[in-house]
Amino acid sequence: MRRYVIVAFALLVSYADLMAELHPVGCLPEDPTKIAWLHKARVIVGPTRSEVDLSPFMPPVGNQQTQGSCVAWAVGYYHKTYQEWFEHRWDVNDSTHRFSPAFIYNQINGGVDEGSRFSDALKMPV
Repeated sequence: MRRYVIVAFALLVSYADLMAELHPVGCLPEDPTKIAWLHKARVIVGPTRSEVDLSPFMPPVGNQQTQGSCVAWAVGYYHKTYQEWFEHRWDVNDSTHRFSPAFIYNQINGGVDEGSRFSDALKMPV
């Protein structure tokens, strides 16, 4: 029985390692206190809703595949596409109105697929 537990554990560890390679995390850590242009958020005082659904104003869910580009997806594809919807009421289901996470990621990753920092991604879309 013990042998089966050891084999099962080894398979589980191998599977977890494989999943980490197939779906890497690309957000590189950084100290927010070292980002000069980053300011503290204002605190909203007063009653707020207990829940808000922004999904009708967001682009369809995308897939970064095996690329460590999650920061670019968050900032470019989701945040910037939503911002443009908010400003211009663009149809987020129209692919010509969605921002490219690949464009942003390729500009900020230093030529290697090893992730990126939020501060770099936030400087990209204008």
